[in-house]
Amino acid sequence: MISEARAALAGLLEDAGFRVFEHVPPNITPPCAVMFPLSEWIQPGETYGEYRIGFNVRIFAQALTNQNVTATMDGYVEDVIAAVEDAAGFYMSGMQAPEQFGENASAFLGVDAVIYQITRQ
Repeated sequence: MISEARAALAGLLEDAGFRVFEHVPPNITPPCAVMFPLSEWIQPGETYGEYRIGFNVRIFAQALTNQNVTATMDGYVEDVIAAVEDAAGFYMSGMQAPEQFGENASAFLGVDAVIYQITRQ
């Protein structure tokens, strides 16, 4: 159930054009997505035997914040929204505004999205 949900979400993001990692890689090369379990990772669903498995997905763009990179990030956000909307059993509960993230001694423009998959045991 858990590994299948993680693999399915990674597949959606890969199909949308992102390199996907389950941890922060030693070298970030955008566009990429890093998946982290939410603090309330697995929650009961609305019906018996159904569960919501949640991930925080951080999307990274280039290490700049100029107008071109901001426009690129807008496109990445739209790609993630389209990938999740088109996938049965997935939904996004929110996305933070773009901000700078410091990873591996570099600064990257990125956004965090909270994405759930509804699954059955």
